Amino acid sequence: MGELHISKKHLLDLVRTDCNALGEYGYIIGDKPLGFELLKIDGSVYRYFSDGLKQDREIVLEAVKSRGIVLGAVPNELKYDEEIILAAINSSKEALKYVPVDVPNYRELALKIVADNGENLEFVSTDSPDYEEIACVALDKAYCAFNFSDYDMLSIDDPHAAEFRVNEYYSILSKIPEDKQSTILQQLDSKYSEKIEEVKSRATR
Repeated sequence: MGELHISKKHLLDLVRTDCNALGEYGYIIGDKPLGFELLKIDGSVYRYFSDGLKQDREIVLEAVKSRGIVLGAVPNELKYDEEIILAAINSSKEALKYVPVDVPNYRELALKIVADNGENLEFVSTDSPDYEEIACVALDKAYCAFNFSDYDMLSIDDPHAAEFRVNEYYSILSKIPEDKQSTILQQLDSKYSEKIEEVKSRATR
């Protein structure tokens, strides 16, 4: 293995066609300007950079902008860099899987992505001390659709949209560890206790 000795054009074409080919031939990229060009094509090419380039903050930032999940391969100290974290998550919500739970704004990051889409809960670490709160937010809207037959809390007029929410409920719930599901559902039951009683009352009339 060693520094790549082929034409720049050939290399760019190779990355556009199949980035994994670099690994098959044992190529290592050590030139920074070239590295930037390659990352704009495919951020996953980062894995074939020299150790020196992999430590370079500018290179890492460009890599995660192109492909967020590359965050999992960067040096640990750079996983605490706020700009790198935000760029990675902006590129791919899955990048949250690689954000250390002791990052100061981990809770806020997780709450935001699950509020946007409850399915993103799968990317949240169960080791987070705020996991239950985050899971409640992720499940909230789908919980309402599942429990309230009139769906008026969600202003859903389309029955297909309501059915989607019910299916989403089961999908999100399945992402929560079984030993935590009961506690989280109890919290949501408590939050919507008055609404639940109202629905039950209408059902018995």
